[in-house]
Amino acid sequence: MAATIVEILVDLLQVAVIFAAASLSAAWALLRSFQPRVVVLFGTLGAVLFMAGSFYMVESGWGPDFFKQFQQEFDQSWNAQLPALLKTGLTPETLAIVKNLFLKYFWFSIPAWAVVGSVVTGLISYYLTSSILRRITTRVNPPLAFRLWVLPEPLIFGFLTGCVLKLFMPENSVWDIVGNNLLVFFVGLYTLEGLSILSFFFYQKKLSILWRIIIYSFLFQFSPYAIALTAGLSICDIWFDFRKLKTVPPGEKFL
Repeated sequence: MAATIVEILVDLLQVAVIFAAASLSAAWALLRSFQPRVVVLFGTLGAVLFMAGSFYMVESGWGPDFFKQFQQEFDQSWNAQLPALLKTGLTPETLAIVKNLFLKYFWFSIPAWAVVGSVVTGLISYYLTSSILRRITTRVNPPLAFRLWVLPEPLIFGFLTGCVLKLFMPENSVWDIVGNNLLVFFVGLYTLEGLSILSFFFYQKKLSILWRIIIYSFLFQFSPYAIALTAGLSICDIWFDFRKLKTVPPGEKFL
């Protein structure tokens, strides 16, 4: 029990330090009067650099057989969880599929998940630091509403590159793993913009905060479908411009 509490405290401390690194980077960018997209980028980079440095210090002793050792760690973790999974009634065939999906799109895609998490951290840091600094100095402008978030259209080529790698590269090759990471990253990014599109329409319909929470909660009870829906909505926005924001001056766009 004591060991579990210590682990939780360590994890919370790590999260706090990551947010501190992102917030300091975002605060510097805000005081320089950079555009919101650049502020979020600096916050993201602050979080990424801290996590990358932490990972390097912990895992630098792995040597040249990195992927092999990474696979071994996954196998050990999976085998430890297998008895509990078997009690759920899943068949061995289903468990094999789940294991393969988890290995590809979570374990070997940890870099992409880390960057997506860093983007979310950078986004939160942007709003947090701007709300604080606005009380201290007039140099910081009000934060741009999340519902106005617009991703640069050329990012779609990153998503398409991931699709091409998945279609044409040998399975479980290095390029296949790169494709997995690209897909996880860009689907995560487009999911965030999909949420901003939903937020835009919720705002237009003047939905109360309570109703918004209920709808978001309902969506993410079916998380794979919610991710597909919001990411697909965001990708379609490239052509259909649901919010009609492409007429907004570039300096006023969020991303």
